[in-house]
Amino acid sequence: MKYLQKNVEDISGLRWVAQEGETPGWDIEYQTSDKRLIRIEVKSTQSQSIRSVEITANEWRAAKLYRARYRLALVASCLSTEPIIQFIVDPFGAFEKGNIELSPVRFQIAWNTLDHRR
Repeated sequence: MKYLQKNVEDISGLRWVAQEGETPGWDIEYQTSDKRLIRIEVKSTQSQSIRSVEITANEWRAAKLYRARYRLALVASCLSTEPIIQFIVDPFGAFEKGNIELSPVRFQIAWNTLDHRR
């Protein structure tokens, strides 16, 4: 939040939606001077770099829907006094171009009310 306040010009309506208990598919949002709503999903690590992250299906749907108005904020050395912050603008577009690889790492299994003990 402090980074955005300090480094993004003409920012307004900055909100930490995750802290407010909302789960729209991003953690932070703000409006630009031309009234575009920018959505940011934050991924962090204490390590010096980030090579991969896990995102939820909800986050990926938001990335696909909002495209250039959606960003991943990658924060390395997150507990240090000088965290390293990088942004991926339009991660879905980067995936379409082959710049990001998407791999399923977990599957949810659900069943109906049928007897599943057999």
